[in-house]
Amino acid sequence: MQVTGAATNALKILIREGLLVIGLISYLMYLNWKLALFLFIAAPFIALVVGIAAKRLRKISSRIQTAMGDVTHVASETINGYQEVKSFGGEDYEINRFNKASDNNRRQNLKLEATTL
Repeated sequence: MQVTGAATNALKILIREGLLVIGLISYLMYLNWKLALFLFIAAPFIALVVGIAAKRLRKISSRIQTAMGDVTHVASETINGYQEVKSFGGEDYEINRFNKASDNNRRQNLKLEATTL
């Protein structure tokens, strides 16, 4: 029953939105056909640029999440194993490990900022 209702609802939305798009395009052509023609020519190029940028942003965002997880993991391990680190003199090693994870996170965030400019 729910599947039938969902399919019917989706079909209604598809028809309604399709008619709305056709109506808006017709109105745009009525208002200024030259500008509408320019829009239709430029739209695929704009969509391509936006698609490429969105793909890059998704990839960088995923890397940022991984890098932040690494920072959290290293910090958590160091805090939980504080006694062992101190007993075996591993402070410098753990500091370097945390700095490396933190630096990777910083670089990924800088890439994201450069992409969004």
